[in-house]
Amino acid sequence: MKITNYLLSICIPTYNRFNYLTELVEDIFSQHGYSTSTIELIIAQDRFKDGQFCKKTEEYGKALEASFENITYNLTSKNLGLAGNWNNCVNLAKGEYCIILGDDDLFVEGALSTYLDLIARSNADIIFSNHLLIDDKGEVLENSYSNNEKFNRGDLNEGILLDPEKNIWQNAIPISTSAIKTFF
Repeated sequence: MKITNYLLSICIPTYNRFNYLTELVEDIFSQHGYSTSTIELIIAQDRFKDGQFCKKTEEYGKALEASFENITYNLTSKNLGLAGNWNNCVNLAKGEYCIILGDDDLFVEGALSTYLDLIARSNADIIFSNHLLIDDKGEVLENSYSNNEKFNRGDLNEGILLDPEKNIWQNAIPISTSAIKTFF
């Protein structure tokens, strides 16, 4: 029987990057464990424009879903595109908070625990962190740091933001690192 509510839903829209997807799932498992009532994983695979899809991703997703009660695999009925599949993932989520991670994203060591701790002890509508861009070897790209300046992230203090709307419009709050409350 699946749990109906989780603290955090990690939504992973995926298209055709099987190797990155498996690396992300393993990263989450290594930081938090395979079975939990705290987090759920939603893996939503979007079809190609011709209706086909990556069979390896389907087999992997179905195997995970069959093995773990906190994992849901979904194959779209048609190509939704990136934003459509984001919405698809979020609609499947059952968590109090939801975070959308690209299938090629990873958490830095300890980040998942930090998110869960902040969620458990705060009543924030959004909890976010900075993010770094990496290459296919996991090395941080230099433009990660210039993006901090470009998007005004260097000006953000830890804690409650006094003008969150301004920060959102400046793109200082990256979507891929934002855990957003789903129940208000």
